[in-house]
Amino acid sequence: MNEAKENEDPEYYQKYKQEYEELVKQAEKWKKVLQDYQVYITEINKIKKLYMEGQTATKLKRYPEALKKYDSCIKRGEKLNVDELKDTLTKAYYQKGYVLSRLRKYNEAIKAYEMSKTIDPENYRAYFGLGAAFDKINKNKESVNSYLKAIEINPKFSRARYNLAVVQLKKFKNSDEALKTLEELFATASNPNDNRTLSNGYALKGQILYNLRKFNEAIPSLKKSIELNKALWKSYYLLGDIYYTLGKNQEAINYATQCLKHRRGYGGAYIVRGRAYKKMGNETKALKEFRMALKDRTWQKMAQYEIDLIKNKDKYINQ
Repeated sequence: MNEAKENEDPEYYQKYKQEYEELVKQAEKWKKVLQDYQVYITEINKIKKLYMEGQTATKLKRYPEALKKYDSCIKRGEKLNVDELKDTLTKAYYQKGYVLSRLRKYNEAIKAYEMSKTIDPENYRAYFGLGAAFDKINKNKESVNSYLKAIEINPKFSRARYNLAVVQLKKFKNSDEALKTLEELFATASNPNDNRTLSNGYALKGQILYNLRKFNEAIPSLKKSIELNKALWKSYYLLGDIYYTLGKNQEAINYATQCLKHRRGYGGAYIVRGRAYKKMGNETKALKEFRMALKDRTWQKMAQYEIDLIKNKDKYINQ
C-alpha cells in the first residue's frame, strides 16, 4: 500500500521529470559539442588535403595550381588558428616559397620563407630557401647569413654548405672560404642521399683548384666527383684539359671523349682532343677536332685560332 501511494505522489514524478529534462539538456549539449568537433576535424583534414594537393601539383610542375592550393590551405589554416596545423602551415609557406622561386618571383618567395620560419624558427629548410632567393636577387650578405643559419640549425645539411661555397666563390671571389666550406661539407655529410651534393662539391673543389692552377691537387677531387656521379661532363673536360697541360695526351683524349658522351657537341672537349692530337704529331686529326669545335659558338674563336696555327705556321713563328 505504501509503495502504491509513493508512486501516486506528484512530487515523486516531478522529481524524476526534472532529472529527465536535465539529462535531455545535457544530451543536446554534448550532441552540439560532438557536431562542432566533427566539423573541426573535417576542416583540419580538408586543410591538410589542400597541402597534399599542392605538393602533388608542385611535383608535376603545375605551379599556378600549386600556389592556389597552398594559398587556400594557409588562409583556412590561419582562420582556424590551432596548434595542430602548425606543421602544415610551416610546410605550406615553405612550399609556396619554393614554387614562387621556380616562377622567378623571388621577392614574393622571400616573404613566404620568412613566414615559414616565423611559425617554426627551427625550420632550417626555410633559411635554405631564403639563401637561394637572396642569391638570385644579388643580396649576397643576406644569402650567406641565411645559409649559415640553416647550417647552425642542422650542421649536416649538405646542400646548404654546398650553396654557401658557391656564393663565397662566385659572388665574393673568395676561393679560400669556399674550399673551407667544402671541406666541412665532406666532413659532415653522412646521408646516402647526399651523394649528388657531394659529387657537386668535389667537382666545385676541383674547379677551384684548376682555376688556381693547382692541377695535381685538382685531379683527385675531379675523379671523386665522377665516381659519385658519372654524368658530370665538366669534370671530364677539366681532367682532359689538366692532363693535356701536364703532357699526358692520351689521358687528355680519353677524358675529353668521356665528356662528349655526356655533353654532345661541347667545343671545349674537341679543343682538348685537337691539341692533344697535335702534340702527338697528328695534325690531320687535330684539324678535324678543331672543325668540330667550330660548331659550338662559345668555342668558335678558339677553334679558328687553333686551325690558323696549323695552316699558317709562318704567321706565328716569331710570336
